[in-house]
Amino acid sequence: MNNEEIKGNKDALLIGEGIAESPEDSQAPPSKESSDALDELSNEENKSAEEIKEEYLSRFRSYEERVIKNERATVGGRIGNHTIKSGNKASRFFKTLLLIICSVAFVVSGFIIVERIVNYYETKNNDTQIKDLTLSDSDLPSIDPSTREFLRAMISKYPQLEGVDFPPGFNYKYALLYAANKDFVGYLKIPGTKINTAVLQHSDDDFYFDHDFYGKESKYGAVFASAKNNMVNLDQNTVLIGHHMKDGSRFHDLKYYRTQEGYKKSPVIEFNTAYGDYKWKVYGAFIINAKPEDDNGYILNCLFNNISLESFEKYIAEIDKRTLYKTGVDLLPFDKILTLMTCTYEFDDARLVVIARMLREGESAQVDLSLVTNKSSPIKYPQALYDKRGKTSPYANDEKWYPEQ
Repeated sequence: MNNEEIKGNKDALLIGEGIAESPEDSQAPPSKESSDALDELSNEENKSAEEIKEEYLSRFRSYEERVIKNERATVGGRIGNHTIKSGNKASRFFKTLLLIICSVAFVVSGFIIVERIVNYYETKNNDTQIKDLTLSDSDLPSIDPSTREFLRAMISKYPQLEGVDFPPGFNYKYALLYAANKDFVGYLKIPGTKINTAVLQHSDDDFYFDHDFYGKESKYGAVFASAKNNMVNLDQNTVLIGHHMKDGSRFHDLKYYRTQEGYKKSPVIEFNTAYGDYKWKVYGAFIINAKPEDDNGYILNCLFNNISLESFEKYIAEIDKRTLYKTGVDLLPFDKILTLMTCTYEFDDARLVVIARMLREGESAQVDLSLVTNKSSPIKYPQALYDKRGKTSPYANDEKWYPEQ
């Protein structure tokens, strides 16, 4: 696959277009209105999103009415303590126009704040519901899951499962999540972070960029697997993508893998599919570009699902140049890997990639953190970061890696 092919298909969207930029990394600080509104929101946990929305809209409508009433009064002759003479029509017109512009700007900004508050509240509520829909072993009937008696017992305990057709080999601790959304394919949890979420998969990779777990439009989107991944048997490389959100949700906490201390708090990832439970040792984290012009016309393709062992071995060598530090975890060509991707802000349209490998059969999940060290060789970055820092890339003449079947 050449670079033009990457740019032209859905893979290009996954690593470039459509991933929302987190407000926390913008230069402008949050407004006082936004901060106050979010503080007030924390005291309204028992209110529905619609109740919150109507309450805030009511306040802004009341303000708008007062502004309009004031405008009508001032047109007759006064603005503040300054008398407007009847002959000074131009002055009266421009002052009235200024009031209108200011009031409209305030009302519009108010609606934006309300929308953000409601979106935040709904997302927080949805995330809590999703966690509650995950069952433990003690919640399941102590009967063979392959029998009809098991399913009847499940339906008796959870009536919402009536009529749901579960695929063979399904892990029933996720039955309620699957009943709520048939796009459910797995559950991701990273101890030491806030990442604790369902994973979805849609035939259109664009969909969960701006839709939540319940299929409702949301700037938060949802964590999702690449459409081309096999979530039953798992491919050589399983790709999960999520937004980097200001409030700490979605893949925000992946940013901690940029440092050794962050890695040490979360060296093992738990990613279970609807068919099996798996643990993954984090191998490394690195930064890539989403646009070819940011790395001399090249994008490292981390989104393949299956490639040849020889090509995979070369991929390991490539990411070894790019990892920000050494974890001491090994990675072999026959391993299955998990790729997590989100935004990062070292330069415009940068992406943070975290690679973990599946725990091998009989292998302990323990990680020797004493092996975590700085790299002896320079870290390989996209050209844009060298340019930003006024540095010369020691890898400018490196051979470009492309996945091969």
